Amino acid sequence: RSLAGKDGPVMEGFTADQRFFIAFESVWGTKMRDEAMRLQLNTNPHPLAQWRANATLENMPEFHRAFQCKKGDAMVRPAGQQCRLW
Repeated sequence: RSLAGKDGPVMEGFTADQRFFIAFESVWGTKMRDEAMRLQLNTNPHPLAQWRANATLENMPEFHRAFQCKKGDAMVRPAGQQCRLW
């Protein structure tokens, strides 16, 4: 509402949409030892943090637009293989 439908300002070279996705990704930034990763994979039904971030974003056209990703880029799943929940 504060922007009244306008795009947010570019800050430090990033658009508002880009900053949103950078913040999303930073929430999941982790570093795990192999033992901890194996334990999580065997005991936790949720995916590892890196996949919570990357797999989510590679399925989002909004992310692709924000960073001008093109078909074939590493963070772009083919449209027919993208997971859509809602």
